[in-house]
Amino acid sequence: MDITVADSYIAELQTIYQRYKQRRIQGPNKREAGAGSMFSSLFQRNPQSQVVHLAFLDDVERVVTELADFLAQWVSAEPERCREYAHHALHVLFLPKPYEAPTDFERFLAIAEFQGEALFPYASREELQRIYDEQLERTPKRFMLPNQEKMVKYLGTLLSESN
Repeated sequence: MDITVADSYIAELQTIYQRYKQRRIQGPNKREAGAGSMFSSLFQRNPQSQVVHLAFLDDVERVVTELADFLAQWVSAEPERCREYAHHALHVLFLPKPYEAPTDFERFLAIAEFQGEALFPYASREELQRIYDEQLERTPKRFMLPNQEKMVKYLGTLLSESN
């Protein structure tokens, strides 16, 4: 087995995102802003839409975990290639998001970002800085979900250690 097997993980991750976008179950374009409204639609939508969203999250978690485990086996022999694969996967995970009140679709894309933590050790400092800056620009700390806060804190730690 060689490192190019990681190409299949990247391709699978891209396919998962493409399939999710195609199956997008979209609610109203604009929603009332605020923390309470952020999850209110989770309890008001039809259960089938939740199945689609949760299957997406499960698939992302599985592929990212498998990719991270694979990169851990190769990082000492191929550190640059591992960095490239982590970079590609993180670009898929951290898609640009709208700055207005999100739909369920955007919320689940944001939740999927948390899986990226497993790939942070393999990413370049520049990539980590890009993600860190994007997170802080997109969501003020006081509005972050607990996992977002944890992820931003972890990114900050990694960035300070790489100085």
